[in-house]
Amino acid sequence: HYYDVTLNMITMFGMVMVLGIVVDNSMIIGEAIYVARKRGLPPVKAAVEGVAEVALPIIASTTTNMVSFVPLLFVPGFVGRLAGTLPIVTIAAFIFSLLECLFMFPAHLNHLPDMNAPEKGRNLLARMGMLFHRYTNHGLEQFIEKRYQPFVSWTLRWRYVTASIAIAILLLAAGVYSGGFVKVDFFPLIDGNSMSAVVEFPSGTTMAVTTDAVVRIEEAARRLQDKLTTATGEPLLHNVFSLTGAHLDERGQINLGTHFGTVRVELLDSVARGIHITKMMAEWEKEVGALNGAIAFTIRGDETTSPPGRPVDIWMKGNDLDQLAAAASELKEKLGTYDGVYQIKDDFRIGKKEINLRLKPEARALGLHAYDLAKHIFTGYFGEELMRVQRGDNNLRIRLRYPEDERTQVSELEKIRIPVSMPHQGVFTATAMNEAKMKAGGAGLPTLPPKVQEVPLTSVADLEYKAGVSSIQRTNGQRRVAVSAEMDTSQANSNEIVAELKSGFLQSLVHKYPGLTLSFEGEQQDFREALDYLKIGYPLALMGIFVLVAASFRSYIQTIVVMVAVPFGSAAALFGHWLFGYDISIMSILGLVALSGVVVNDSIVLVDCVNTYVANGENFFEAVGRAGVRRFRAIFLTTITTVGGLGPLMLEQDSQAQMLIPMALSMSAGVGFSMIVSLLITPCTLCIINDGRRAMYWLIHGQWPTPEEVEPARYRDLIE
Repeated sequence: HYYDVTLNMITMFGMVMVLGIVVDNSMIIGEAIYVARKRGLPPVKAAVEGVAEVALPIIASTTTNMVSFVPLLFVPGFVGRLAGTLPIVTIAAFIFSLLECLFMFPAHLNHLPDMNAPEKGRNLLARMGMLFHRYTNHGLEQFIEKRYQPFVSWTLRWRYVTASIAIAILLLAAGVYSGGFVKVDFFPLIDGNSMSAVVEFPSGTTMAVTTDAVVRIEEAARRLQDKLTTATGEPLLHNVFSLTGAHLDERGQINLGTHFGTVRVELLDSVARGIHITKMMAEWEKEVGALNGAIAFTIRGDETTSPPGRPVDIWMKGNDLDQLAAAASELKEKLGTYDGVYQIKDDFRIGKKEINLRLKPEARALGLHAYDLAKHIFTGYFGEELMRVQRGDNNLRIRLRYPEDERTQVSELEKIRIPVSMPHQGVFTATAMNEAKMKAGGAGLPTLPPKVQEVPLTSVADLEYKAGVSSIQRTNGQRRVAVSAEMDTSQANSNEIVAELKSGFLQSLVHKYPGLTLSFEGEQQDFREALDYLKIGYPLALMGIFVLVAASFRSYIQTIVVMVAVPFGSAAALFGHWLFGYDISIMSILGLVALSGVVVNDSIVLVDCVNTYVANGENFFEAVGRAGVRRFRAIFLTTITTVGGLGPLMLEQDSQAQMLIPMALSMSAGVGFSMIVSLLITPCTLCIINDGRRAMYWLIHGQWPTPEEVEPARYRDLIE
């Protein structure tokens, strides 16, 4: 409420996402208190010792969670507007969950009955709860003792083999990405519940012609109801709206004119419909067919879950409009050769007919300039103000111009006579004309000065009749024509097509048309802005996580061990997209950024436990194995709660949830695999680093130390 954030789809997803994460701290503290109670400590002392044991790693892990979400606060463009509220909700949840688990949760556990007390006297519900707890706890402890403990001991003995397998997993993930098994799509088309069709005719088209086309589009939409059958048998269409004379384009600009027509269709819910909106748009386009005289016909899906730009939106800039139009035509033809690319169009619009006048060389020899020619024609048609007359309250302007019958016929233009002087006699310019008029007292046409002749317009200028341009789009002072297209993501990938165009076709186009410059807008621009920001924001977040963990452990090497979970979490997210058939989208990347602070939590807890055992004088390798056994319950429970909290969202079929599934997939796959990293790879990494420390000690001092002597927890404890 303080940040003016509403309860919406994104904020609700944030609460669902942190639902499984915020309970992690409580589980770790609860597990520590549970172990203390098993040792026979009284409730209050067990609560105090349990919290004291894990308070530092709990604070470190929670702050890393918050830091990982901070970059999402400042993502620019459409992505920032879409996901900017997500970190506000999650960071607030992390702060309050930390306060609750450190202060309130232990107080609640303090009032629980003694676990070893007899069940006599307890009610039925309490006995059933204790029975369920006994069986589940027994099963988990049996798995830890008979399955996990022997296996982790084996991996520690063969730690270099385990490390090699882990590196192979990272290389395999890199191969999956570089081999194109997982594609990158900035914002895949999401199944929506509405679609709009926009038809555009040449400027000046009458309202009646546009209305006829709009009615035809409406009828085609209604025919879809008979042609397509929904999964539930309900009517396909809910409402059909039409508008003639205006439309809202993809960039949010309102275009007015009798040559625009819009039809909007509201559909049955996507789940009940059972027909993807891409098929609906394709069938609607077929039903409409060719619209005679139309220069553009576009169908777009639901705008609420789509970026404002198109998958392909290439801006061509230059000074020659004819050159830009020719280049745009070639690009549209090239885009038409790709499968899955449809609704290819440009924003170059032919306007009303116009006449271009160009001076002939002999006119320049007579001293006639383009300004004089334009001024004379403008004066004849629009008139030149001679005087103003006051009549009552009205101020009348007196203009001198051609009669009306000579101003309404195009053929009369060629009959205009242009005053020119004989060679070396000067030019009868607009200034000379004004002086002549003043001498004439403003009555009638002025008397020509001596040695000035009138010649036909066609003798001094060439007239070219051609279609004009309805509007000229400019960017940074340059004329611009935009070519755009939609993509069927099941057949085409916008990033691959744009990359192919950049490497070949567009380079040849720039060489063919000198002065032509290109820029990539739409989804490509939004994607580029987001990635450019994340290239700075993500490393800063990782640096912040590194500093927090290093301050907790007071060891850079152990901090690196903890940070090893980050690339493995990213690899797991990549495999998750591959297995579930999803492309890497911008929401997937945002999920990876947020994942970086979450996947290190389990490793922080494990490494802290190892340090505690080593500081208490235990053998290093036994401490590593025992720490895995000691923290298995907490790591396992926190993992399944996080994945379980995101699981229902990943199975959701609603169109609004489809946008968030890639982010949930990145989080759940990364967190799920981080459990394996924390329980197997992190212990092996600690042992390998210990081997390296001992080897370095031998090189410096000439003797092999014990594993415990080179551990930071042991010599730090001795110093303190």
